[in-house]
Amino acid sequence: MLSQAQARGDTPADVVNAICEHYTRQLADSDFRAGCPVGAVAQEAFADPRLGTSVAGVVDDWASRLTAVLANAGHDDTDASDLAILCISSIEGAITLARVQRSTRPLEIVQERLIPLL
Repeated sequence: MLSQAQARGDTPADVVNAICEHYTRQLADSDFRAGCPVGAVAQEAFADPRLGTSVAGVVDDWASRLTAVLANAGHDDTDASDLAILCISSIEGAITLARVQRSTRPLEIVQERLIPLL
C-alpha cells in the first residue's frame, strides 16, 4: 500500500486514511480477530534475533516510505522521519486497542487527531 501511494504521489493524509480504513475493515470483517501480522510478530520478536531483524526491516521500510511521502509533501527530513514514526506507532497501537476493545474507535481517533499534523 505504501509503495503504491508513494508511486502515485498520494498525500500523507491519503496514505494514513487508506491504512486506517484498511485495518478498520479488516478488524470489523474478522470480528476483531485479525490485526497487523507485523505488529503481532513484533510483540514476540525480542526473543529471536533473526525474527527481530526481519521485523525491524519491515518497520524500517514502512518508515522510509512514509518519510518519503511526507518529505514530498513539504516536510523537512527530520519532521518527516519523526511524523512517520508517530504514524506507525499510532496506527499499530490503535490496531491493538481496537482488538482489545472490540471497537474501531481507536483507529478513528488516530485518523481524527493525526491527519491535521500531516
